Amino acid sequence: NAMVRKFESIFKTASETLSENKELLYSDAVMKIANRRYFILKATEYLTDENGKNYGTTLILSIKKADGLNQVLGYKNTDKLLFEFAQYLKQSIQSFDDAIVCRVNGTEIIIMLPKIYMKEVTPLVRDILSYMNHKIEELELDKTEFGLDVGVCEYEAQHNISELFSLIDYALAQAKLLPQGQYYELLNNKVAIAKERWRQIILDGFKNDSFEIMYRKVIDINTKSKRHNVVSFALNNDNESYFYGTLIAPVVELGMVQDVYLYVIKKVLLSSNNQKGVPLTIQISSQFIEDKDTYGKLKTLLNETKNKINNEIIFEIPESVINNHFESSLHFIK
Repeated sequence: NAMVRKFESIFKTASETLSENKELLYSDAVMKIANRRYFILKATEYLTDENGKNYGTTLILSIKKADGLNQVLGYKNTDKLLFEFAQYLKQSIQSFDDAIVCRVNGTEIIIMLPKIYMKEVTPLVRDILSYMNHKIEELELDKTEFGLDVGVCEYEAQHNISELFSLIDYALAQAKLLPQGQYYELLNNKVAIAKERWRQIILDGFKNDSFEIMYRKVIDINTKSKRHNVVSFALNNDNESYFYGTLIAPVVELGMVQDVYLYVIKKVLLSSNNQKGVPLTIQISSQFIEDKDTYGKLKTLLNETKNKINNEIIFEIPESVINNHFESSLHFIK
């Protein structure tokens, strides 16, 4: 009997140790939710499931300027905020069968909802945004700096884990371009391309000069005459054309905004297709202005090409960009 009790004690201790190690292996220490390792394990299981879990919807939530939160609130209060947010998310998805919520890196959380279509999660997404907005107000944080970027996408039976991450990355990249309080729904899964594949497509665009300049006419409604041409661009690769709306998110995500904009602007300035005397309007994004050395490089480019420019160049900067990047914007204003 003593030997039996000893074995029982050893088994119990080993079982408890195994359970603790498993929790450490698959759990995030701060938020007390599952981690990236668990997400990959569970998502792979769902994607290969033949009982219906191999389709559904994922939400990607990215906490804006987490480092800034640490500076403003302190690490202890930031961890408290993250923990409370994670517990709120766990509570919010309890009504969804087999749902999981996982912290996949320092600033991003993924919610996976098997057998749920995108249109069914709208109330959930709005509630999540509302919760975070309330927290920001409660903590008296700047809403223009802090908050959530939220992307939503559906996954299907034919997707593998790599393709799922591509969908998630693309949805988040698009979400980061939206105003505060809005979220992005990926309606066409075919546009989702892995981040490194996007990098190669863009680099090939530079190498093969396959960026195509496009112009949109702006007409004076009174005189019916052309006032100016607004510049846009597309990237052609392997019989596919990626227009600005599709291209800009991965460009931002890869940190290639300055490279792409300067390349396109140079191409516009040196183009022989510009109608002489018609002003050209180039719309400037916040990401382009954020780079502190952008104006210096642009000024150098304009000086190098000034003898070949036959058109007045107008840089159009949205009011929101001026408000957020006032000093940088002044360089572009006469």
